[in-house]
Parts: sequence; structure tokens; C-alpha cells
Amino acid sequence: MSRASRQRPKQKRRIQAFFAGLLLVMIVLGLSGVHSTLAAWTDEDEATGAFTAGKIQPVQNLKCIDSDDGLLPLLLKTEVQLDWGRPDVPDDVAIEYVVSWQPSLIGDSGSRTITENSYVYKSRALLSLGNVNFTVRAKIVGGTWVSTPMHSSASVVNLAVVPLLLGCN
Repeated sequence: MSRASRQRPKQKRRIQAFFAGLLLVMIVLGLSGVHSTLAAWTDEDEATGAFTAGKIQPVQNLKCIDSDDGLLPLLLKTEVQLDWGRPDVPDDVAIEYVVSWQPSLIGDSGSRTITENSYVYKSRALLSLGNVNFTVRAKIVGGTWVSTPMHSSASVVNLAVVPLLLGCN
């Protein structure tokens, strides 16, 4: 028998022993790593809440102030001034105001976006009769959130752009 043929059975037994040992290690490690686990959560604290979209508060203390020009308390007045306070929002939040007006009968309507806390309205319609109804809304600069409107009104009579009567209600 040649030397090479005697080494083959030894080599074959070594390979078989290696694989048998490897199989034994895998079985032992596999069984030792498998444990049944029961996971439970026993914390009884409960949290509840509600989600609402962001909201900006309306302007505060909207006032209509009659102008000092004119002949009598209400006659030949050319303007009224709307004043209000900043809404209850942090000071670092930039606010602008949307002032709108709409006639009750005949007159001009319009809207302006401003950053001041007051607006001077001048009736420029060719013909105005009745009330002009004002709304002022606060709005975050650069955003889309707008407050609920605050309202005021003034009586107005204009004929051919001559203000006969303009005064706060």
C-alpha cells in the first residue's frame, strides 16, 4: 500500500471529525440561543389629548373713531379711523392686518393688507348711501392662518364724491 493511499483514510476521518464537531457546536449554540420570551407592558399611565390646527387670536378692542374735520359733528366729514390692539400672540410673531369694507346699500368695497394697528378709511365712491361695514383680521406674515374677523361700521352718504355724512355707528 502506498503512502498516499494510507493518508487518504486519515484525511477523510479528519474531515469527518471536523464536520461532526462543527455540527455539534452549531447544535449546542443553536439550542442555547433559543429561549421562549414573554414580553409584557405593565405601565398603566395613560395619556390623552386633542389635536387642533393652529389658530391666531383676533384683534383686540376694535374701535371706529370719527375724524375732527367737517362742519358739524357728522356733516362733511371725510374719513373715519379704525384702531385696534395686537392679538394675543408672542411678540416675536410678525402680524399683518387685513382690513376690508363692504357697503350695506350703495358704495365702494375693498380690502387692504397693512402692518399698522390703525387704518384711515376715506369714502371715494361717486355715490355712497347707507353703512359701510368693516372687518379687521389678523394674519401671520408669510403664512395662511387668519383670525376670525372683528367688525365695526360707519354711516356714509356721498354725492358726486362730496362727503355729506361719514361717521362711526
